[in-house]
Amino acid sequence: ANKLDLSFEQLHRLRNGTWYSDEIINAWTALLRQVVANEMETGGKVVFFTSYFMLKLARDGYSQQIARYHQTEVNH
Repeated sequence: ANKLDLSFEQLHRLRNGTWYSDEIINAWTALLRQVVANEMETGGKVVFFTSYFMLKLARDGYSQQIARYHQTEVNH
């Protein structure tokens, strides 16, 4: 297990209306890497979507065709 060291000040930046620091982004990506690795070990599937897809989803609703276009499947 990876140890993530974040200060209270860094965690406090997670509240609404604040910019995220490099430490927060790095911690988040480390957690994502850990989740992906765990899923791959158990035969799971991990899919990432672009931020544009989320905007399109909110505006136009779900479409399987659009989802397929914007997804990135992680295969290792």
